[in-house]
Amino acid sequence: MEAILDLEFPITLARVLTIPGLAIIATVFILWLNKYMPERYKFFVNLLALVLCEIIAFVACFIVAQWHPTAESLFLTFLLGLFATTLQCFGYEMVKNLYRFGVPSE
Repeated sequence: MEAILDLEFPITLARVLTIPGLAIIATVFILWLNKYMPERYKFFVNLLALVLCEIIAFVACFIVAQWHPTAESLFLTFLLGLFATTLQCFGYEMVKNLYRFGVPSE
């Protein structure tokens, strides 16, 4: 990973296909969309970031699998994009609180 101003950006396919890597990409998309989207379409920014992150994740998955990914890897890639964008859009605390309600305690 390249470090610029003490920030590490995901520039390898293995790093892109992680939740932190896709969350960084979602953040970059949202920054650009907020800057250039007309004001009347601002409510689409998070949804568009989700779509763009899913596209990036699927392209990375296909490249890593040499254009023949399994059904499981495609499903996991979808979940990675969804969770990473959710984490970026709604924050760690909300995801953590939802996780606490969804997972039975041992």
